[in-house]
Amino acid sequence: HLVFHPSLQCIITCVALPKFQVRIYDCLPPFRLHQIDDWMMVGLFFHGKDTSGAPQFEVFDSQSSVGRSITETFDTIWQRAREYDFSSELSSFNRTDN
Repeated sequence: HLVFHPSLQCIITCVALPKFQVRIYDCLPPFRLHQIDDWMMVGLFFHGKDTSGAPQFEVFDSQSSVGRSITETFDTIWQRAREYDFSSELSSFNRTDN
């Protein structure tokens, strides 16, 4: 059973439910990725380390060799992950919130 933060629940139900997916990975991702159009912000995960202060780097062209490698790695992990159906959690959240 997942617990949703109220802001995430609002985003899912009010804004992006048809477009929003939660996936459960079968491996640890090697990086954190934020992407807007061709711009990427990538943060690496280090074993046993807090990543909040870890270095990040920007990729300005997602079609560059580095950008394509990042995208291919993310896509491979994403495609292998199983989609989580959270509709029952959202309906119970909505019932207890009213």
